[in-house]
Amino acid sequence: MLTPAIPRFFSINPSGVKVRLTVTNLLGQGFVTNLTSANGLTISGPSTNLLVTAPLITNSFYTASITVADANGSAVGNSVTFDTLAPAYTWEAPDYDYSGGLFVPEPIPVDGYLNLSGQSGVDFNYANIPPFNNYRDGSIVGVEGGTGDFPLRLQYLTNSPVPSAYDLGYFNGGNWVNYTRNFPTGLYNIFVRAADGSTTAALGNVGISVVTNGWGQSGQTTTNLGTFNIPVTGGWQTYVWVPLRDSSGNLVKFNGGGTTNTLRATSAGSQNLFFYALFPANTNLPLLSGVFPIIGSQLTNTFSFGVQSTVGVSSNSVVVTVNGITISNLVFSGTINNWTVKYPHLTPNLPYVITVTVTDLNGNSSTTTASFDTMNPSNYTWEAEDYDHDSGFYFDNPQTNAYAGLGADAGVDTVQVNFGGTYSYRTLGQDNGPSGDVPRPQYQDINNPQVDGSIGFFSDGAWCNYTRNYPAGTYNIYGRFATASVGTDANLAQVTSGWGITTQTTNLLGSFAIPNTAGWSTYAYVPLRDASGNLATVTFNGSTNTLQLIRPVDVPASPDVNVNFLMLAPALTAKASLVGTNVIVAFQTVTNFNYQVQYKTNLTDPAWILLGTVGGNNGFQSVTDPVKSATRFYRVQIQ
Repeated sequence: MLTPAIPRFFSINPSGVKVRLTVTNLLGQGFVTNLTSANGLTISGPSTNLLVTAPLITNSFYTASITVADANGSAVGNSVTFDTLAPAYTWEAPDYDYSGGLFVPEPIPVDGYLNLSGQSGVDFNYANIPPFNNYRDGSIVGVEGGTGDFPLRLQYLTNSPVPSAYDLGYFNGGNWVNYTRNFPTGLYNIFVRAADGSTTAALGNVGISVVTNGWGQSGQTTTNLGTFNIPVTGGWQTYVWVPLRDSSGNLVKFNGGGTTNTLRATSAGSQNLFFYALFPANTNLPLLSGVFPIIGSQLTNTFSFGVQSTVGVSSNSVVVTVNGITISNLVFSGTINNWTVKYPHLTPNLPYVITVTVTDLNGNSSTTTASFDTMNPSNYTWEAEDYDHDSGFYFDNPQTNAYAGLGADAGVDTVQVNFGGTYSYRTLGQDNGPSGDVPRPQYQDINNPQVDGSIGFFSDGAWCNYTRNYPAGTYNIYGRFATASVGTDANLAQVTSGWGITTQTTNLLGSFAIPNTAGWSTYAYVPLRDASGNLATVTFNGSTNTLQLIRPVDVPASPDVNVNFLMLAPALTAKASLVGTNVIVAFQTVTNFNYQVQYKTNLTDPAWILLGTVGGNNGFQSVTDPVKSATRFYRVQIQ
């Protein structure tokens, strides 16, 4: 309840009291409301000493702008910022288990875990912590409370002297810690207070799971609850609230049951964590379900999901962004309480990031993000580690592991800056090793298991040659890259002379702008682009060519990358030919996608006219148009 007292020597008319409230919840959703005595303010007391109250919502952030005018028309104003956060339960990020699964019973005093040691592999798996660490080791955890964070919580302010508030720092990919507690019964949403001071827009993820077996032992089993998707916050001590969400983007509803449970936090990036909090779950949030595709490769033209809400969701309140662009051509079926929503306009051979946000009629929202691609598994690919061997020798269309055991000559077949001499194919611990990427079909044969290799430590100045009879056609080229550092680049060139010798000339085809993928085994498709930023197109006639993947020498030096494979994706090209009295429009297609051929008599005509629709078959398709006018313009559109 906002209760400012307003003392004045002059009389104040209650109608002259105005309060503008800016309200934001823990999810960053908010609204602004203007309150007066007619619509929400309660005003009592004599006109020279009014008491004004306004109703507030719990677990929200407020800015109240107050304006008061007295009977003479003189006005004053003030602004206050505060919150109404009331978590049901909190625990500190550095307060993980100790001595093989032990924990401090409730109530846990501030510094209750001071000087206690966790057991590696049982209580934590943390690269920066020694096997038997001291709690709050200065190299691991730091004092929280830096720029932009809110004042210390009550449990700190009620202690004398006031203790320092600590965070869990250097929480990098693969690290995990266990928290055993008597979590309260009831349904709760879990939030974390987290900071990410990196300079990339990639999300740092922290997963939360329940330890279901093996407490106090090295062999533990877990069940996943959800993920904190932590944004870049602008500083390692600049903290924000981040909710735990499931794979469809819904807020996780956790019930501790009032009994002892162990939660495990596992990092997939790099973050500082301050503390966790349980807030009573909003059981009326709209639910997102059946999101497809959500991750991986799917050869489909349709993205779809369901929306369920007891309150109701207007179709206008379903917002979908596709690769950063808000789209409007969604297809709805069902009712406001149970929608099925489709976006049937995906195109083949593209990576996608799609964000869905739905808001119900009460203003409650749910959101999710899907990252997937529509790459055709029949596209021509070659493994990054399958570079030429023994001074320009190669296998044409090699099978898995065809290059195993073969060496490459330095300066002729490849240069790996981190290693000298002759390079052995897939030598673990050197430049080649298991990729850790999502296995493709050729690596899923249980009767003939194979390791999906990669090039690691691919540094500035390194390069590899790939000689093949690349298939005839016009293509866009994609590379599958991973890096846990800032974004970097790689070039692709065609070797024009000097095959098999150290003196080679090349023709630059384009560059790969490789983003931070937030992990050395977290791969992303990166397109080859020309100097203008457009998708580069490369045409082959089916003869032998040598392509060279190059890490340019940057100043200052760029970070290393891992490379899994490269891919030719047929560029959408159409050709119109006059055959007798017919115009034949031919184009490359992909299965599971439909293609429309449309025409205009004049380019200034207001709309394109449908000529015909065909389904893709991974080959060329065509549509025939009998000649009926002197001029027609054609286009092919993927449905």
